[in-house]
This record gives sequence, C-alpha cells and structure tokens, in this order.
Amino acid sequence: MDSDAEWTTNENTIYGNSAMIFLTAAIMSKNDQTVEGDVNADGVFDLSDLVMLQKWLLGDGTLTNWNAGDLQKDGNLNGYDLCIMRNRLAEE
Repeated sequence: MDSDAEWTTNENTIYGNSAMIFLTAAIMSKNDQTVEGDVNADGVFDLSDLVMLQKWLLGDGTLTNWNAGDLQKDGNLNGYDLCIMRNRLAEE
C-alpha cells in the first residue's frame, strides 16, 4: 500500500499495468461489503428496502441487489424473506 505506481513496492505484477491491477483490486474489495437486506444498494437497511422487495414480489419493480434480500440464504426471494425483513426492522 506504500505506492500504487511502483511495482517493486507492491509486487502485484512486474508489468507496466501494476498500478491498474492494484487499484482495481482495492476498489473491488470495497464492493464486497454488502448490508444484509439492502436490496436497493444504498448502504443502509431501512424501510425503503422493505418497500422495494414488496413491490418486486408483487411484480411491480426491480431490485438493485438481489443477493442482499435473500435473508433465508436459500437462493430464493419470497414472502419469507419479506417477513424476516419486517421483523428485523421492527426490532430496530
């Protein structure tokens, strides 16, 4: 992390694209941090996520982050996930 332009410091590649590879890896590592239940991908799990999932289940809407809505971890989005969302929001 000392330098994103000097390949001898980072040692992530010996070619001229070391800065690009290093910065791409740094940016992508930040994108892996998703908030559970955050289907609109705004970084916060709140009522707007519940409304978005409910609209999607009724066939009237789209989801930005499908994986964040799968609270049951069963590979499906359904009413059970919506109920879990409601319960978690009620607890907060």
